[in-house]
Amino acid sequence: DGKTYIVSVHGERYPLKKENNTFRVVALGGSTTKNFVDGAHYPLLLQRMLQEKYPEKNIEVINVGNDAYATTHIITLLAFDVISWKPDLVIASENFNDLSAAYWPHLRYDYSNKYGTAFYMPNYAERLTKTNILFNWSSFYWLVKEKLSARADTRALEQKNIIQRISYGSEPPQGAVEIFSRNLRAFLAITRANDIPVILGTQPLNQARERFEEHFRLKEYNKIVRYPAHEEFIAHFNLFNDTIKKIARTANAYAIDHNAILNGDPEYFSDYVHMNKRGLEKLADDYYRFIMVKNIITK
Repeated sequence: DGKTYIVSVHGERYPLKKENNTFRVVALGGSTTKNFVDGAHYPLLLQRMLQEKYPEKNIEVINVGNDAYATTHIITLLAFDVISWKPDLVIASENFNDLSAAYWPHLRYDYSNKYGTAFYMPNYAERLTKTNILFNWSSFYWLVKEKLSARADTRALEQKNIIQRISYGSEPPQGAVEIFSRNLRAFLAITRANDIPVILGTQPLNQARERFEEHFRLKEYNKIVRYPAHEEFIAHFNLFNDTIKKIARTANAYAIDHNAILNGDPEYFSDYVHMNKRGLEKLADDYYRFIMVKNIITK
């Protein structure tokens, strides 16, 4: 049709040039924003709710959350892509991916101590073996290779107790809160300079220790990461959520405390931090109600 489209993380298409009478929302974050269950994610559910409320408008809620994204990633995405899409509202929610960088050795301002490692950067030398190059064309070869590799990795990891914990005290390692605060302020400075309203959401958490350990017990990078005692982790996570609310207040941005609303209810969670279908519906409904109370669309 000759148009250029924005493609969301789950494949929904939106015209790059925002059409008339359109209210465009962009949702940024990590895997908890990307989170897809039974054919839906919270931005898509929110889009349906808002469209029903405002049938005279074209409502778009574009999901650009992605696995492992921290504030460093969403700042880049905002600055180089999202502001060009002319959004009428931006929603951002991030906590754990930033916090966890502080548990990797030698915390750096850009989180390269975590994201610059082989666990997150592709190792092209390992991929470009003679056999891999020979069968590069074969999707079946790569499927079998990946499955065998995953099984081998799982067997190796199951033989080890690789979740390692040390005590950090009631606050995460030095500099973690300052970096997170700086990044949130940078994010809001970009939206403010472009006159884009923002809702910052705190990240909900299932506080059960066993759910955390179920999720992380087979992560290969645990051999270098040092997690805090579980009670300390909860305190650190809550501190990061408090930082979100504090930065929103000082920057005159909207904030919604999902962590307080969901209150750790396990019925909403599929693991320690990701939502099940009921949780996604609750998340979307909370954003919807917040947008209605604040009259964001009609302003």
